[in-house]
Amino acid sequence: MSEKVGVITTGGTIGSVLSGSAMTVDPNSTIVHQEIKKICARRSFDVDVVAALNKNSEDLSPRDWVPIIDAVHNFLSAGVTRIVITHGTDTLAYTAAAVGLLFSDSGARICLTGSYLALSEPDSDGPLNLIAAFRAVTSDETPPGVYVGFRNNAKNSQAAIVPALDLKPMGFDALFFQASYGRTLAYYSPKSGYTLDPTYSGASTLKLNYEKITPESVDFAGSALLQCIAYPGMDFSHFNLAHIKAIVVELYHSGTAPSFSGKNTIVDFAKSHSEDIPLFCATFPSMNINTPYESTRKLISAGALVYADLQPHAIFVLLTIGLAQGKTLTELAGLMSSRLFS
Repeated sequence: MSEKVGVITTGGTIGSVLSGSAMTVDPNSTIVHQEIKKICARRSFDVDVVAALNKNSEDLSPRDWVPIIDAVHNFLSAGVTRIVITHGTDTLAYTAAAVGLLFSDSGARICLTGSYLALSEPDSDGPLNLIAAFRAVTSDETPPGVYVGFRNNAKNSQAAIVPALDLKPMGFDALFFQASYGRTLAYYSPKSGYTLDPTYSGASTLKLNYEKITPESVDFAGSALLQCIAYPGMDFSHFNLAHIKAIVVELYHSGTAPSFSGKNTIVDFAKSHSEDIPLFCATFPSMNINTPYESTRKLISAGALVYADLQPHAIFVLLTIGLAQGKTLTELAGLMSSRLFS
């Protein structure tokens, strides 16, 4: 008997069917269960499937990470260390970050996956992505850690295995996910099988210790955070900050944001609020830019925390779960200190 694989389903496109004129989550998860059975029949996997939730991923809030985290923890407690999680694509990067932060050093092999097209569609990438995820967690060549398995071309001829914390959210015009700085552990294709990328140099490291948290505590923590993107003429008077403890700002691709002075600008806000509402700014691309722009220096001088090579959604997830665990913003900033650009 092969080693058991735990499968956690959550809904998403990979668990959806066409209903009328829209894709909707299959209430019984029948279609994804059928596909898992097909894979297991061909590969002789011993599988235990649990449903953590059944929702479109665009409707997930931070509280929905909790049943997924709990399902992973329950499998690990039962000695199951090879785990596949099916998930929708819209917020996959957020959930992957949550699982990666908590379980990357658990000794388990965990792989999230989903699909761009529903399993009921003839050209669905779901079967390829599922097989890639199963191969990733069942291969002893895969270093223990948390990954995402997803096609890396529109032809469904190959899937990439990417470290969870290096996964970039899918762009609106994208057909598949990419990794920051091209960090890809391995590839799977029906023709070539599962092969490690010889240029892989390791995953990004950032972690929180697992602690039991409640959906309510995570919701409360998430509501105290604001995530936004830098935009021309950024004006902080547009934000209602009455209950906000910290702001995560996604910088421009060059690691910059508007740097002119003036009332309610990001520089003005950083100067006047760095103690009570810190600005966590991401991401400064250190591999691509040797010398920062003057605007980046102005942000840092004003009191903003500018992070190199750390994606904003990962910061948001770390702060949310960390606050739910009872940690302070100072403690959580300390966990990211090695990524702080100065």
